[in-house]
Amino acid sequence: MKALNFCCFLLAVVTIFGCGDNSPKSKELQSAGNNVRLYAIRYGVSGFSTKELFAEPEEIKNVPFHWLFYLIISPEKKILVDTGFYQEQFRNLFGISLENPDAILTRMGYPPKSITDVILTHGHFDHIGGVVKYPEARIHITKKAFNVIQSQKQLPEVRRFLKESQHVTQYDGSYALDENIFIQEIGGHSPGSCVVYINLDGEKILLTGDEAYVDENIIDKKPVGSAVDPAANKRFIEQAAESKIRFFTFHSPNVVKGEESWREIKKAK
Repeated sequence: MKALNFCCFLLAVVTIFGCGDNSPKSKELQSAGNNVRLYAIRYGVSGFSTKELFAEPEEIKNVPFHWLFYLIISPEKKILVDTGFYQEQFRNLFGISLENPDAILTRMGYPPKSITDVILTHGHFDHIGGVVKYPEARIHITKKAFNVIQSQKQLPEVRRFLKESQHVTQYDGSYALDENIFIQEIGGHSPGSCVVYINLDGEKILLTGDEAYVDENIIDKKPVGSAVDPAANKRFIEQAAESKIRFFTFHSPNVVKGEESWREIKKAK
């Protein structure tokens, strides 16, 4: 699939989802509803250096950092956007207070066997480490991210699982999982890294992967500190900020608060 740039893809998303709450298309979607539910799931808490979070941090220090993934539920599918991880070596390396992600899903009433699809936003351990728990799910990943995973020495069980699975779809550029879920390759944070757009009852929602670690990346237009293509990441950050789209990151302490492990994200009123 030929890659589209972020602007072209965002135009396609706007065309399908509507231009805002006052557009006829948007009102039609809102009134009809699409029975899509979205959950943010927090499985870990730690600190993290602002040197990694921001390309030009005002101060280098450790700040609160959450470890998240997302669950999308529609009448036909139960879709994970990333899987989290459970491997002890990473938990110890980063000093994370961790609960196995699949155990949280089971408590929610969605055990691994119920998951139909997994979208992997990129090839880093905290986004792919748990994918082996979902052998029957369809896996969706960019070709570049797949190749990065296969070239890494870490997580041999994940490399083997993805290489041998008959349920892996690899793509370039943009990819429509269905009429409510659109994936766009950005490639700023890591090779083949992507973001996910969701139609939540007529509202456009953006899941940033690690193209934005925390809210400040987009709100203050601060590119991430860890990027293989800083220019691509900067373009994404600036365009996401200017679009005013409602977004959720995978490491912000503002997504799931308190003692709960998950939160349902509902359409803004």
